[in-house]
Amino acid sequence: MSKVSKFWVVTKPNKNLELIDIFFQADIKRMELQFKGDLASKGIIGIFTTGNEAEKVAKMALLKAGAIKKF
Repeated sequence: MSKVSKFWVVTKPNKNLELIDIFFQADIKRMELQFKGDLASKGIIGIFTTGNEAEKVAKMALLKAGAIKKF
């Protein structure tokens, strides 16, 4: 069994956000801080083990939200 210590998070965008706003690498400690801030589980699109997959999902979410026209 492999242990996942870092992962990628994609949150729900709106049309005024950029990739850096909705796509970040985290560990359990950082997620704890995010939840103590204003992040809620309903605001998360997904948690991924690879950055490439997460980035693709984040860009699709930005496209759907109207924040970008293409990628």
